[in-house]
Amino acid sequence: MSTNRMHSHLDEIAWIGKLADLQDHQYRCTLLLTAMLELMQEKGLLSMQEIADKARLLEQLDAAEWSHSDTSASASAPTPTSTPTTTTTTTAKPT
Repeated sequence: MSTNRMHSHLDEIAWIGKLADLQDHQYRCTLLLTAMLELMQEKGLLSMQEIADKARLLEQLDAAEWSHSDTSASASAPTPTSTPTTTTTTTAKPT
């Protein structure tokens, strides 16, 4: 077995390890975010509808930003075609 081939195998193993670490980090971040959102909902700070509306808005802004950067070099901020509005009123639950 040549040195280059051995080196490439070791590089592949290193990349697999880095990928596994990244997946573990993503899982932990997702778990923490889910726990925080559920606690906020349980305490009456946010409703699931408010969270879904905000996620949709951020997705629209992200898509507009990407399409804007593809078509223009202008520095103006992109705006979505429709902005969801939330009128949900929540009350805090007694603890």
